[in-house]
Amino acid sequence: MEKNPEFPATTPSASPVSDAFSSNGTRLWAIAGVVALATVSLYMALYMPTYAIVDLGMDSRGAFVSTLVFGTVLFVASPLFGALSDRAGAARVMVVAAAASMIVAIPLFVLISTYPVLPVMILIEVVSSSQSSRR
Repeated sequence: MEKNPEFPATTPSASPVSDAFSSNGTRLWAIAGVVALATVSLYMALYMPTYAIVDLGMDSRGAFVSTLVFGTVLFVASPLFGALSDRAGAARVMVVAAAASMIVAIPLFVLISTYPVLPVMILIEVVSSSQSSRR
């Protein structure tokens, strides 16, 4: 198998990482932002039951029911938001999800800290899962 004629003509870069950021910096930062927001959103949703049990004294069964609700909403909403992103554009849907995630994160913790009951916990998990399914 012969090598592509363009391959031997290229010279290796002395600093490939800085070259990648200088030529594709905006895209790389956008990808890093999407990954960071998805990680924070999922971490918050999966950590919330532990926080409610350990720090707020909620019943463990109720807190873990909320995680089941999170998974169910995520399962149902992901294809729906996928269809929405096909129509409206993936970037628009992800920007709205990112903005919503940043806006609701702290108020959700304040809400569960103020009212540590199962309906509030389920509401938080539904909001978190709908944010996660948009990515």
